[in-house]
Amino acid sequence: MNTLANFQSEHFYHVFNRTNNKEPLFRSDENRNYFLTQYIKYLNNFVDTYSYSILPNHFHFSISIKSISDLMTNIQKIDPKLRSRDQDIFIAADEKESLCHSLISSQFARFFTSYSQAFNKMHERSGNLLNRPFKRSLIKLDTRFGLLQHYIHHNAQKHGIVKSFEQYQWSSYAIIISNEETFLNRDFVLNWFGGKESFIRFHRNQQEGSDFEDITG
Repeated sequence: MNTLANFQSEHFYHVFNRTNNKEPLFRSDENRNYFLTQYIKYLNNFVDTYSYSILPNHFHFSISIKSISDLMTNIQKIDPKLRSRDQDIFIAADEKESLCHSLISSQFARFFTSYSQAFNKMHERSGNLLNRPFKRSLIKLDTRFGLLQHYIHHNAQKHGIVKSFEQYQWSSYAIIISNEETFLNRDFVLNWFGGKESFIRFHRNQQEGSDFEDITG
């Protein structure tokens, strides 16, 4: 599996990474909430997010890249004084698809840098927090999409953090089956599974995600 796939518009990906030397990525719920807040700040206008799980030393996101037209619209809403160099280059280019990977990669880099700098300052730490480059795999919208959701939501149980994946606070499972407001594309996920009950039933089958390659260790 290619874990350094190029980002293309309207394609689906598994994005994941871990810390250097398996040191903690979070030391408090404040850190975890800030991590998700910064993710929304830097990525929400560029990707659609379907699920996530944040673990003690690594994380997983299931995403797709927005269409070129949506990317353009969202970047143009940003104050020109606040746009990044990659955003300006993307807007000015005639051929935008070829720049999609650098645009999305730069947004992830800005997210990681923002979180890492705040984490280092809070905990009097220095140096890189996360492995470089971050990992991303192309996911076809067939059975692999469903297996990926199962894999991400079961990750805390797999690593022995909780006895049941349904107990884990820092994955998107409970949010998806709730009615609370969310940045996730909940409707797409539930429609893909054929409804909430089918989504729950699929996740409660412990074997469904067993053949999804474990690429985080």
